Amino acid sequence: MADPGSAGRSCSAAETSYQRPADEVPRGGRSHAGRQDRRCPLYNPSSHGPHGAGRLTFAEVLFIPRTLAFSVEVFLHTRMGERYADIQALAVLVLVPFYAALWEGRDVRPLFIFLLAYVAMCVRNRAEGLLRRRQMPICHSRYTGVPRLMGQLPGRTELEVKRYAEPGLVLLVGGALCTFTPPLGVYLMLAAGGLFVSVMASGVVDRQHLLDLNDLMIENQARAEQIRAMRGDEP
Repeated sequence: MADPGSAGRSCSAAETSYQRPADEVPRGGRSHAGRQDRRCPLYNPSSHGPHGAGRLTFAEVLFIPRTLAFSVEVFLHTRMGERYADIQALAVLVLVPFYAALWEGRDVRPLFIFLLAYVAMCVRNRAEGLLRRRQMPICHSRYTGVPRLMGQLPGRTELEVKRYAEPGLVLLVGGALCTFTPPLGVYLMLAAGGLFVSVMASGVVDRQHLLDLNDLMIENQARAEQIRAMRGDEP
């Protein structure tokens, strides 16, 4: 699932395919054939599978962790897919003020400075995506981006960086800031948890997707044998 990319690697061959995201559920329990991303994109899908009335979907359960994760991914990643931001980018603008309101009586100005920096990085990433529009897309439109830490961690796969290094770094920064500005420090620690949960959940769903594809292949092979037997063809 992971691609041993290097620091200088561009958004090219390794990004031409994609992996099913953590919050996407195969339609009707059967997934469609697609190319697997070896860069663990973790994107928000535009549609989800059917679910029973009053029952939360996997996407809804992961919405808060995904929103927390995205609020720091804009700092951690570059060359994001053109459609990756989606509704979670706007959700951050609601989540942070709501979270700040929970710290009544505490100085939340650093938290809003973080929010302004977040908006600036969103604009930067959007501009970067618009500049790439002139070129033929060579990565998935919902790709989470290339980790900036890849250059500092040679020999590590992108999955390892996104699953362990990035959450660990955000957790350490959040813990250090707790001494000076608890609201921002605790928020970053929560965001670190969101990063870890998102990547782990993506791996779980990707395995389910691969199992569905394997089942479909076996079923098609069985049907092909039945058709050959019905037609009297030689195996």
